[in-house]
Amino acid sequence: MLIRVKQVEERTSRKGAKFLAVELADGRTVFCWDSALFPLVRAGAVLDAEVENGRTGYLRLVRAKAAKASESGPVYETGAESDRGDKALRTAALLAAARVLAGQKPDAERVVKYAETFYAWLTG
Repeated sequence: MLIRVKQVEERTSRKGAKFLAVELADGRTVFCWDSALFPLVRAGAVLDAEVENGRTGYLRLVRAKAAKASESGPVYETGAESDRGDKALRTAALLAAARVLAGQKPDAERVVKYAETFYAWLTG
């Protein structure tokens, strides 16, 4: 998938290992532990990348290469990972709306309206 790097911060783990905290244009943060990728990961870069869920639940950049000039146009997150994230946010918004309106016996339309408001807030 194509990702656009917004900001990069070099950090050091408690054990002394260097890694990068990479903020993407879509607001997500991924972490890069592979020092061979460090030169590619810079603010403004568009990368053809593979991102996985790490062992601790954080997103981890596992492979990346500079995107070809023809690929560096708009970046759309269309993979299963972004679909899962969107579904999770929509589910969280619906559950929050149902909790807020619990006891009021609202109709489905009102719950959906509240859920859409929560979803808009979550995706900011």
